[in-house]
Amino acid sequence: MSELVTQSVSNPSASQGDTKERPPVIESAIKVLLERCRKHRRRTRDLLDADSGSESEPDGATDWVFLVLTLQCIPENMPRRPRLIPLPNPLYRSTEPGDAVSASLSVCVVCPDPVRPYRRFLVESPPAQWRERIRSLRVTEVLSVRQLRRDYLQFEQRRRLAAKHDLFLADTRVWPLLPDLLGKEFFRRKKYPLPVNFSGLDQCTSVVAERVIRACERVRDSTVWYPGLAAGTCCAIRVGRLSMSPEALKTNVEQVLHQLPTFIPGGIRRGVLSIYLKTRARVPIPLYVADRTTQVLAASAPVRSNFTMWSPERRRRRSRQTKQKLVRVPDTRPTPLAQKRQRQ
Repeated sequence: MSELVTQSVSNPSASQGDTKERPPVIESAIKVLLERCRKHRRRTRDLLDADSGSESEPDGATDWVFLVLTLQCIPENMPRRPRLIPLPNPLYRSTEPGDAVSASLSVCVVCPDPVRPYRRFLVESPPAQWRERIRSLRVTEVLSVRQLRRDYLQFEQRRRLAAKHDLFLADTRVWPLLPDLLGKEFFRRKKYPLPVNFSGLDQCTSVVAERVIRACERVRDSTVWYPGLAAGTCCAIRVGRLSMSPEALKTNVEQVLHQLPTFIPGGIRRGVLSIYLKTRARVPIPLYVADRTTQVLAASAPVRSNFTMWSPERRRRRSRQTKQKLVRVPDTRPTPLAQKRQRQ
């Protein structure tokens, strides 16, 4: 996928005649992005020191790095469930000991009533054989649907709940009920709960416990894409943090780019218009921009996938087919004036 991005950004005809080797696109983009973020933090620190003489701004370890996609057209009938993309360097877990992100991670779980068995297994008294793995999940709070309806009615309460935890998990049985209970703040912060199957945890058998722990670890070590929640052609996927090394960011970006053709109708060539790398406040850096030939090919060739895609040309073609099927039937009934003349 990295070779595809490199060839698409650069001019193929110019690359054949040019003997000078170009640096890889992903490595150059990550290097430029990190350099811009360092300059921005340095400039902000100087302004704060000049104004108030206070301590410097905390490090941007919690700033996300996004992979922004622009699709060729708006997809229809996309699944509502999130699509998980496993990352070699997880967002919420670091292999380095004493990492600040892993130590400060807070996970909240939403389960059906009664919530006592789930709280006992995940927080209060986990079994001895899975104690280390359960504690590594960093589950700090377990809520029920009844608690959400009773204690989080106001917008301010829901906003504090969204800011309190870094990751939210929900049982698959109550996951469809959460949009009305949580509100828009979770969507705005990109902290909407991820579905996990917690069924059978009240018996706490070895098979069920192993299945639940593996599912939670997979969600924690993956990035998420919500294809059914995008209202337009633009979507963003988290690929890392600014505290990661350039090699770790490059590995995560390549992993996401390798998985995208299985999620996007038409793949990269026919389904994606552009791919950018950006942070929350920085200017996006292009990784892939489709040329005019690719755009014409995507608009003319049919997209063969499990999903249907909307396009102006397809809508016009369908409208013409509908008009051809409509046949005008003449009205043989006499008008009121003709009926009056017949009676005379």
